[in-house]
Amino acid sequence: MSSEADELRFDQQLKQYPLKFVVPEFIAKELTKRGVMPSPQRQTRGAARFYCSGHVIVKCEEPMRVLGIQQPTARGIVRNVSKTGMSFLSAYQFYPCQKLTLNLPISEAVVQVVRCNQVGKGCFDIGIRVVRYATLSPLDHPKTCSIAIIDSTPREESKNHGGESNCSNEAS
Repeated sequence: MSSEADELRFDQQLKQYPLKFVVPEFIAKELTKRGVMPSPQRQTRGAARFYCSGHVIVKCEEPMRVLGIQQPTARGIVRNVSKTGMSFLSAYQFYPCQKLTLNLPISEAVVQVVRCNQVGKGCFDIGIRVVRYATLSPLDHPKTCSIAIIDSTPREESKNHGGESNCSNEAS
């Protein structure tokens, strides 16, 4: 999982990749909340979601070459997290089954896009499922850190809770 973004500390990456979208007002209020998110009565999620906000560096590992779209490495904002996935805001549209690498201040995750909804002008809400976490030690430079791979536990394929992927080319 080595890339040009990996060469820089997280704070340096934030300077290199400025935020390229405006957070819609109805979402901005949500970003200040903390704790467990309320779950609609009919929702059958396998894991609770938690309000969480912070910056993330998003790198597209599988660009949509067929569509002629280039999705550069960019900064996003995390909206919420759960045991098996995450939601974040991005200036770029991603497509179901695309593989991304998310760099967070103390970890890196290989993820697969589950959904993408436009929530504002040039702002997309991306839902992902975690394929694999790489937890970094608190050292400043990822190349000198010891990395422990933690596989996320996928939920049963027979239930689609919004975090499942019906992709035929499951990432490993």
